[in-house]
Amino acid sequence: PLPAPAWRGKGQAKGKGGHGHADAGGAGRHDGEVASFVVEFDAPVPWFGFAVALGRILQKCGDRILRVKGLMNVAGDPLPRVIQCVQEVAYPPLSLARWPAGGAFDDRHGRLVFIARALAREDVLAIHLMLANLQPNPAKARAGMGADVLPTRCWLSHHGPAAAAIEHAGWTVQTKRLKT
Repeated sequence: PLPAPAWRGKGQAKGKGGHGHADAGGAGRHDGEVASFVVEFDAPVPWFGFAVALGRILQKCGDRILRVKGLMNVAGDPLPRVIQCVQEVAYPPLSLARWPAGGAFDDRHGRLVFIARALAREDVLAIHLMLANLQPNPAKARAGMGADVLPTRCWLSHHGPAAAAIEHAGWTVQTKRLKT
């Protein structure tokens, strides 16, 4: 069985190749090597732990992952966060103004859809395990990265504490508000 609570079989898409696109003259069809699966998160995720885990997944399997997309419920943030990745590239996350009304996200559970080519069952299980065991401590999550440059490195500053100025060896970042 797959690890719970991060994975629920009901999220498995049906249809050719496992990915439920509407048939529009061939659009959305997959060949025999392309399949999809859904990972559902019952509770809000720790952002740093999630960013590091997904970065490691993209680092290991990015050449076979065509797309990752979804909405996440992040601990400490009432707004849903949009996640978009294409192969080894993780795009900056966006926060929506509110959770979608009606439909699958009424429960406010995070969900990620993975679309992959020739991804072995062992890799799918490893992805589930990594996402089921997220590091809740930001300092430990960062330390777990080691010297690796993860595809999700731009995410690590997305949910950091606000400060008037942040100093680092060689530079200072100061908060400025622009008039609109």
